[in-house]
Amino acid sequence: MDLDNIVCVCKQKFNKTEFKNHHKNCKAFKKKFPSKTIWTWSGFLFDDIKDKEIMNYLDVLVDGQFKIDEKDPTLKYKGSRNQRVIDIKNSLLNKKIVLYND
Repeated sequence: MDLDNIVCVCKQKFNKTEFKNHHKNCKAFKKKFPSKTIWTWSGFLFDDIKDKEIMNYLDVLVDGQFKIDEKDPTLKYKGSRNQRVIDIKNSLLNKKIVLYND
């Protein structure tokens, strides 16, 4: 993975207000840097946020909350086994969850 092509919008949990307003930052960033990939760690499940406007500007979502009892330091991009690394664009296009594959 080329770190020059990844920007992490990292926050373990968004409260509803932050999540609602965060799309403005992502939209502006995507407009300025259209070739950059935007990742987010939100704590939300994909199915609960797939219809939100922000999903139009994100590329990869690590969904689900981090769970200490499922912690696994060998996992790539996620901290616990319950989380999924989701390719947002392909998931929305195919109307089913498509896992990110780098």
